[in-house]
Amino acid sequence: MKTKTYIRKAGKQLARLLQDKSERLSVTGKKCLLALFCSVFVGCSMLVIIHSIKDRKPVYIQPINIPPAASIPSQKAIISRQEFEHIEQFKNQLDSKISPGLMDSIHRFEEMYLYQSPSKK
Repeated sequence: MKTKTYIRKAGKQLARLLQDKSERLSVTGKKCLLALFCSVFVGCSMLVIIHSIKDRKPVYIQPINIPPAASIPSQKAIISRQEFEHIEQFKNQLDSKISPGLMDSIHRFEEMYLYQSPSKK
């Protein structure tokens, strides 16, 4: 927690410093810096494009290895039928304007219930 607070404070101080420096620049100076910034990134992009055309080597993307799901003990159900029905009722009452994270959690909860249910085994 201390590290997170420190990083946030340091970021705010850096933002203040950069804001003060940029306010002191003239309009011409700001335009020159913008042109320099754009030139550097256009140049870097051109180098990447040229390098990719010149090499002709295929780019391989390594797949992400997903660890197998944690085994759920079959002796005792972790999520009861009553809890599952309660979550389903809650899901049916939700707006479409809820956060995606909440829907992901509900979906994961449903997967866990269906995984542990005896009908799937």
